[in-house]
Amino acid sequence: MTDTTGTLEENIKTTVATPRMSSSSLTLPVQQLEDGLGGTLPIDPHPTHDGRRPTEDDKGLVLNKEQDMGVDLEDAQVKEASSDPTDIDVFPEGGLQAYLTVAGGSIALLTSFGLSNSWGVFQDHLKLAELSHYSPSAISWIGSVNLAIVFLSGLPSGRLFDAGHFRILLAGGSIMYLIGIYMMSLSKDYYQVFLSYSVCLAIGSGFIFTPTVSVVGSYFFRKRAVMIGICTGAAAVGSVAYPIMLNKLFASKGFGPAVRIVAYMQTGCFIAANLLMRHRKLPPKVQPPILPLMKQFMHQPTTWMVSLGCAAIIMGLWIPLFYVQTFLRQHNASPTLVTYCLAIINAAAVVSRTSSGLIADHIGIFNTAVPITFATAVLAIAMLGATNGAGSVVWMLLFGLTNGAFVTIITPSLMSLAKDVTEIGVRVGYGFIYVSAATLVGSPVAGALLTSTGTYAAPLGFSAGVTLLGSALLGWARMRQAKVKGTQKV
Repeated sequence: MTDTTGTLEENIKTTVATPRMSSSSLTLPVQQLEDGLGGTLPIDPHPTHDGRRPTEDDKGLVLNKEQDMGVDLEDAQVKEASSDPTDIDVFPEGGLQAYLTVAGGSIALLTSFGLSNSWGVFQDHLKLAELSHYSPSAISWIGSVNLAIVFLSGLPSGRLFDAGHFRILLAGGSIMYLIGIYMMSLSKDYYQVFLSYSVCLAIGSGFIFTPTVSVVGSYFFRKRAVMIGICTGAAAVGSVAYPIMLNKLFASKGFGPAVRIVAYMQTGCFIAANLLMRHRKLPPKVQPPILPLMKQFMHQPTTWMVSLGCAAIIMGLWIPLFYVQTFLRQHNASPTLVTYCLAIINAAAVVSRTSSGLIADHIGIFNTAVPITFATAVLAIAMLGATNGAGSVVWMLLFGLTNGAFVTIITPSLMSLAKDVTEIGVRVGYGFIYVSAATLVGSPVAGALLTSTGTYAAPLGFSAGVTLLGSALLGWARMRQAKVKGTQKV
């Protein structure tokens, strides 16, 4: 573990004490992470329940938490944050441009990530039509590689975002995505679908996703989880609309025309998103070399726990979504239920993606993530019993709630480890390396288990097992963060 005592003491000694304090911008230099990160974090100017301003005794309690970790902070003093709204450690927490960026981010994720969440419709249609001679596992590779590239793109796009190239990323990603979706409408064979959807469209989506959630996060600190939840909730709205639209269009127009109609709609949405979103103007700051920064992350046990935990959960999370439509069809569910199953799941996710952000802001990110992911693991294996109409609908609603909630929590959980806003993009991108590897293997492994066993017990058991493992890792990370921060609200 990296020793940060010297660095922290230097920060403390150079802290400027002032007799006057701003009640809206009080900050305290603390050791943010046990694993070696320091920084200046905003703290609540009214930490007590009676609404009074913090006294010297209150500040002493915060300092004592640092002393308990073996760091001598006798000379620590509170400093007043800069009132400059472009100060890198001050978050606007609102304003016209902040909310326009949230609106643009919602449109961007609705358009791009909403389609990735609807791969189960393509999986079912392609198996029955254009790719009927391929196995379920082979077809699922198309969807899995798409998600893997989306998340893997998080590292380079996150680094470029930190360097101030948000506009290039958003515009370039939008163009790349549209090239992929238009080419997919012309695809006839496996390799054509793979190149257009799994490569071209995925690279575009990846260069949209990470910068979008990062730019929204750069405007907010206390409201970060809920604002990102609004954006991911919009993606869930897209995940409701796309399955209904595609199932209807596949039946009436065929594969090519159906995909082109979707592409026309997405073109307008991306234009709107590019016009609405703006990168927050921050003073120039030298970016640390990426490899030493990543090496620093690798020496932080909490970073390992969170990254591997999120990866394990994502590995299991998409398996029910990819196979629910074929599962219901195999169990002779009504055609209406087969058509609308993904829409029902994603409709429930709309509610949880927004509400989980509110809950996380209130009780803590990890306090929200651990029970949600445990419930997701239970529901994954419970899918085996969802074979009748009423039982299937109940399962869809419950799984949609837990699934959507974690999609909101994953990015803030990675962001919570960053020491300041300039590290957000790399933090998210680094965590998504692990997530991308998990998405790459999860659904194909489930497809291979389905092919070899002929039943859904093995793939759904695999989904539940890896999700439970991820939940345990996040629980372990939660305990470490609570110890470091001296509070149970983590």
